[in-house]
Amino acid sequence: MAGRTFAEIAKTLKYANHAGAIAAVNRALERTLQPVSDEFRALTLERLTKVLQVHWPAMLQKNEDSSVLVLRAIKDMRELLGLDAPVKMDVKIHEIKVEVYTVVVQGFIALFNEANQLPDPEARRALFAIGADRLVDAGFPEEAGEQ
Repeated sequence: MAGRTFAEIAKTLKYANHAGAIAAVNRALERTLQPVSDEFRALTLERLTKVLQVHWPAMLQKNEDSSVLVLRAIKDMRELLGLDAPVKMDVKIHEIKVEVYTVVVQGFIALFNEANQLPDPEARRALFAIGADRLVDAGFPEEAGEQ
């Protein structure tokens, strides 16, 4: 099927559309290339480990060339194993009405002023912590379990 479009492949192999041909080609590539890439990855990891074994003692003796090779081998190992992949973060963004935001900010200011009137630092911290939780719950009810 070399040189054919996915639409032509789909028609020849009787897939409903080109998407079926694309999926079939991708599955075939995964089956044939994955074992080869796994084997290459393992071989490369063994080679990099050998570089570390050979140059590690010289690096500990502050040999500059060995230090560079060790650091490069470690970097290559990290890339090979996917250890430096970006960290996935789940960020929740709340839409908040300006009026609610204003009330919450005013509440924090009032709470801060009230807490600062107390002579005992522990009492100030406790009042502020409890009040802050209530203000956050009021501004973001879904965080407090309310809908």
